[in-house]
Amino acid sequence: MKVKNKKVAVIGAGRSGLSVAKLLLKRGAKVFLSEKESSIRNMKELLELKKYGVEYELGGHTDRVFNFTDFFVISPGVAPSIPIIQKARAKKVKIYSELEVASWFCRAPIIAVTGSNGKTTTTAIIDKIFSYSKMKSFTAGNIGYPFSDIVDETKEDMYVILEVSSFQLEGISRFRPYISIILNISPDHLDRYSSYNDYIDAKFRILENLNTDDYLIFNNEDKIITERIRKKEAIKIPFSLEKKFRTGAFKDRNYFKFYRDGLELTAINSKEVSLKGIHNEQNILASIATAKICDIENEYINTALKEFKGIEHRMEYVGEINGVKFINDSKATNIDSVYYALKSINPPIILIAGGKDKKSDLTKINELLKDKVKLLVLLGEAAERMEKEWKNLTECIIVDSFEEGVKKAWENSGEGDTIILSPACSSFDMFNNFEERGNRFKELFNSIKREI
Repeated sequence: MKVKNKKVAVIGAGRSGLSVAKLLLKRGAKVFLSEKESSIRNMKELLELKKYGVEYELGGHTDRVFNFTDFFVISPGVAPSIPIIQKARAKKVKIYSELEVASWFCRAPIIAVTGSNGKTTTTAIIDKIFSYSKMKSFTAGNIGYPFSDIVDETKEDMYVILEVSSFQLEGISRFRPYISIILNISPDHLDRYSSYNDYIDAKFRILENLNTDDYLIFNNEDKIITERIRKKEAIKIPFSLEKKFRTGAFKDRNYFKFYRDGLELTAINSKEVSLKGIHNEQNILASIATAKICDIENEYINTALKEFKGIEHRMEYVGEINGVKFINDSKATNIDSVYYALKSINPPIILIAGGKDKKSDLTKINELLKDKVKLLVLLGEAAERMEKEWKNLTECIIVDSFEEGVKKAWENSGEGDTIILSPACSSFDMFNNFEERGNRFKELFNSIKREI
């Protein structure tokens, strides 16, 4: 796609917005940045872009954006329902995501990972395998750097590994991965989408441009996925913990295996793999399938899986104080993530939950709360709804601040307990992102430890 001399409005001046603005500027576009907040964290970078001709506005989206209507680029954090985007649609302005725009300039085949849960872990495992194999690759997207940051460094003899969200997929047009991975589908972001079906539709846009030469790795145990992909053109590679395949990835007793046309190509002893948990076993199978499609040798897969311990903020063991374990699961931004977290921990548990309410169905973890959780510490926008749903299952406390929440959890804990931050919500009502929330949890742990 030629963008030279095109007039482009970028809506949202977060990391993705600034990155795609820089990319478009390099390619000769005339760029206007519009941000609803009156100040941004990356002000220095914005002022640097201004030197090179990027115009911008802060404190709200105005009609100035309509002086730049060859197309709009919408940042992932910007809801498509906001008035300026609705007005743009009415004016028939083309609207793309940063993911889409960056893909126009990508010379490398793309591996794209999506799903409601596990996509960051799976992307990180694939990245680890590639790094051990010495096969050239970049990892970007929802994990780490925006795609636009690295796309100019891509070459045909390498791979780009992307974690992609439903928000990013909303704005694609020609985005076409060589390997698409769909891990699972469960209700999420219902504060953004008008229905669960709309959310599912956004996720499955990853398949929109696939053809018969592209690969689709999918969870064979997820009925929504198997139904949706039935008529899609692609080379389909299933993975499962329950079923074996002539071509696909599966668990056979204690081994993770990959078969192609009935021939075993990989068998890795699960006891030698560092990452534990049923949900992680699915992530591992998807990663092994990806590696074998890319012809990576088993020794590199094996080494990577032995060494990979997990990602920060996902079931991250923080430490122990007086026999009380602290676990940082700040990345658990939906109810399914909390479900898997609670399943993997022995009781008694003190659960810190809450944040910006995603309007998800809270009942999925009811039995686990009743059986395993001795205290719920609830905070943020979702606290009252959570208390209403869960107050008859276990003891609940609503707190006014994150700091008070961690303090109450500690005060009510005893030897043998586990305090886990697993919010089931996004962090935007109290923090800039889940990383900031998780880091604050770890700071408060260290503060308690110093005081003992």
